[in-house]
Amino acid sequence: MSNVNTTSNSIAVSPKGYAILQCKLTTNKNTVVDLFQIVQDVKINESLYQSGITVDIFILDALNLFNELNIAGNEKIRLTIGRQEPGNIKKFFDLNLHIAEIKDYSTPTPSSKAYTLQCVSKHIYLNNSKILRREFKNNASRLIKDIVTRDLSSKLKVSNKNNSKDVINGIYPRISPLQAISWLLRNSFDNGTPFYFYETAKDGLVLNSYNQIRNDFKEKAYKEYNNYPFYKSSALDGKDGEAVFDEESKKIMKLVSQINLSKHAASLKGAFRAQLNTIDISTKTLDTANWKYEKSDGFTMNTYPPISDKMKIDDKGILKDFQDSKQYYVSLNSKAFDKQNESVLDDSGFYVTKGNNYHSPANNTILKAQAIQHNLDTIKQEIIIPGDFGLSSGMIIDLKLVKNADVTLEQIEQEEFSDKVLSGKHLVTGILHHFSKEGYTQNVILKKDSFLKEI
Repeated sequence: MSNVNTTSNSIAVSPKGYAILQCKLTTNKNTVVDLFQIVQDVKINESLYQSGITVDIFILDALNLFNELNIAGNEKIRLTIGRQEPGNIKKFFDLNLHIAEIKDYSTPTPSSKAYTLQCVSKHIYLNNSKILRREFKNNASRLIKDIVTRDLSSKLKVSNKNNSKDVINGIYPRISPLQAISWLLRNSFDNGTPFYFYETAKDGLVLNSYNQIRNDFKEKAYKEYNNYPFYKSSALDGKDGEAVFDEESKKIMKLVSQINLSKHAASLKGAFRAQLNTIDISTKTLDTANWKYEKSDGFTMNTYPPISDKMKIDDKGILKDFQDSKQYYVSLNSKAFDKQNESVLDDSGFYVTKGNNYHSPANNTILKAQAIQHNLDTIKQEIIIPGDFGLSSGMIIDLKLVKNADVTLEQIEQEEFSDKVLSGKHLVTGILHHFSKEGYTQNVILKKDSFLKEI
């Protein structure tokens, strides 16, 4: 299964085409064997909410390599999958992995063995052998990058151009590197939006914020996908290979939608109104602050927000009368460090507050950040599309969906046939890249927080 839907020189004739260029296993004795001819299926799972990818490589072994190589379950795998697309464009994933587990071992025929090599990236493999117990002092972005390079021997792509600003002090409380990163991210915000630490097959480890993602795709989404029941005229004749390839790459093969429009449930989570209670244990003072959803905040991907001033529950305005529906509590210690409130100019040219404790960054931003997270659950959709090596988690794509399939080519672009509830820009929160005998497909998890029409 080394080449699927490709020509002899690995040029893809369809977006489902791919070639396994190598799958080299390095044993504990440094013996290197290329398994690409016996690989039957590959699944690469990535998500904004996972700190690393998982890769399942299904092997049908007729050479008894499992016993001959004495596989123990901690070997290295170098996996390269790619293709050459029309227009002489080369795209591929090149992954350095460690075997974490061998599962689903069976004997389908007397002369063969079948099993799945479940693999993870290097930083996931190293994580369980490290404990952090040192002091720290910096902003969260730089602390996370330090952990990745120093403790996990990996590289981190910091996509966010602004980083988290507030300098925090403390001591890591004997936790693993990935636990420490998760701990730091709880109180890390960019302009009132959350940060994400994740890994993709395309870019590796990434630290990015929702604010930066929105800015990167504000003018134009990565690509527009549709569920049109036929091809447009540009690709109907099949003479232009690039046009056919491009048109097929934008087709949604399957769509499943989950609509969470309950304003009652969202209100309880603080999606529209919330109150922050800060307790300064050094001065014994309590402060409260209220937050209200404002359309002018500009953090939605589409034109119309998931709520309006007209919406009520039991004759009470959701935006006016439910400010106590969600309470947050933050502990501060203004005298924990010397010169706590002194502002200094950092290396990037930004003024940061020097010497805050761990909870300080959450003081003015946690309400908006949590609301953004909850509002992203308003619409959740899963689509299956032909494989795209350029698409990864943390991108924004556009869906253009029709209400029903019995439309003509002339009607398909008309507003009245467009599904304005399910269409629009969506955040890609997860992708399952599936390489099989049927070709390369992607199960893409999408979320959006707004609509193309007022609800």
